[in-house]
Amino acid sequence: MCAVTGVEEELRNRKYNALRGGPRFAGPHTPVFIFNVFMKLGYVKYILLGVVFFLPLSGLCEILNVNSGFETFNLSLGMGATETETSYTIANQIYDKLLDMDTKGRIVPLLATEWRYIDPKTLEFKLRKGIQFHNGERFDARSVKFSLEYFIKQHYFVSKMLNPIEKVIIIDPYTVRIKTRVADGLLLPRLAFWGFMFPYDYVRKNGVNKIDSNPVGSGPYILDSVVKNKRITLVKNKNYWNKEIFLFDKVNIHCKLEEDDLTIDHRNEMDIIVNAEAGSSLHYLKSNQYVVKKIPSFYEIFGIFNLRNVNSPVQDVRVRKAINYAIDRDALQRLVIKGNGRILATLSMPGEIGYDKNTSKYKYDLYMAKKLLAEAGYKKGINLRIGLQPDLAADSNYVKFLKACLKQANIRPEIDRKFNLSMIIETNTTPDSNAGFWNGDILIGGDPSPYLHSDFIIYQFFVRGALFNMFDNNDFESLYRDASTELDKVLQDLKYQKLNRFIYDNALALFLNQQIRIYIVKKTIDYDPPVNGMLNLRYARRYY
Repeated sequence: MCAVTGVEEELRNRKYNALRGGPRFAGPHTPVFIFNVFMKLGYVKYILLGVVFFLPLSGLCEILNVNSGFETFNLSLGMGATETETSYTIANQIYDKLLDMDTKGRIVPLLATEWRYIDPKTLEFKLRKGIQFHNGERFDARSVKFSLEYFIKQHYFVSKMLNPIEKVIIIDPYTVRIKTRVADGLLLPRLAFWGFMFPYDYVRKNGVNKIDSNPVGSGPYILDSVVKNKRITLVKNKNYWNKEIFLFDKVNIHCKLEEDDLTIDHRNEMDIIVNAEAGSSLHYLKSNQYVVKKIPSFYEIFGIFNLRNVNSPVQDVRVRKAINYAIDRDALQRLVIKGNGRILATLSMPGEIGYDKNTSKYKYDLYMAKKLLAEAGYKKGINLRIGLQPDLAADSNYVKFLKACLKQANIRPEIDRKFNLSMIIETNTTPDSNAGFWNGDILIGGDPSPYLHSDFIIYQFFVRGALFNMFDNNDFESLYRDASTELDKVLQDLKYQKLNRFIYDNALALFLNQQIRIYIVKKTIDYDPPVNGMLNLRYARRYY
């Protein structure tokens, strides 16, 4: 009994070391591990047999197969790598940033070792020395200046996110200062999510288009091959600077694999399945080879009322509130989401900066919905033109349910099948702000909160100059400036709560639900999915 307990303790200790970033845990084919186990069991005479049998296995290639959950790979792996979630997922394994977010959403050092504020608009970073890009080029202050200043001069989505940055000043080869136009209370999380570092000399010599097809980062993995709309293969960066993390020799990231198309062998080949369908977990639970993890992701589904459309009935706050009262969220949770989500009172989620737990959720109240419509002058109801974001299909059960609820309240929904987000973007990026603007009433879809802050969704849809803005209000702008420039985290949280309260009181959105994402992970893989929902293989390792 004591011998068995000793072996179990050895396994626990090794797993603990792996989780805390200690010695790399390569599993039971490691010769030292085999020796220790046999010694603890007292089977000294079997040591030679163990070495002979297992030592050849130590040369096996460690392969990780990931079902990404994406239907297709819309890839841009160069300077535009942050434009789509699919591109970001791959790029996040290839590139490093100054900072990163760990699995709990805490900001941790990556290519920067320390940082401090010189003044409210100046943030200084000390850079890690001895870092090389995949092509052997040295990482230094030039890379930081080039990468960040390139972004802020372009028209990428990330350019808006990093827009507060004015310039990067090189103090010495391993010290930089980032100057912002105004105090930016979100600069650290912005850099931890968006701030990929690129090789200055490589891009200058080959141009920005070259790095798109031949990405060169300093991250733990290198692009090996792409099979269009099937899989992307990465291989480990043998010279990666962080020797404490586990690196797989090869990582295959697959497009979403439909359950009907999978053989048993193909199913069992997957090590990690991201954002799995609720019904698909049954097979994996039965196999006894997997664990199913349900994690509240920082991804929510909501609607934004188009207040740029001056002829829309949603200009009246009573109509906006009526639409909120018309949705039976309890039935949505029970019948459509099936427990894989939680109903939200505002656009902010628990755990985010700006979340106020005291805000009451809208209750399903058909009487109140019809009463408010009548008070607004719409006794016979209204027509509601709906635009859908790409992640929400018109024929999905979710959309069908929302339409059924609205009809009960004499709200006649119509899906605008010609709508796409470029209609809003083009309006917000052309000099004539009303030229060709979308004349729908509400945009419904989902968005992540990648750096665990309610600012991300609020900024995109409500702040002047944002790509998807459909709102213009001076009081709101004043509240937003006050909140976003606050450096003190406690005060910042309170100010964003006030901002969220403004959105709630004025019913500027249709408040729906946060997603609970399902991850299916093989028992031989240790992977705690990051709370922001983004794949980060720096936190994946194999154990037995």
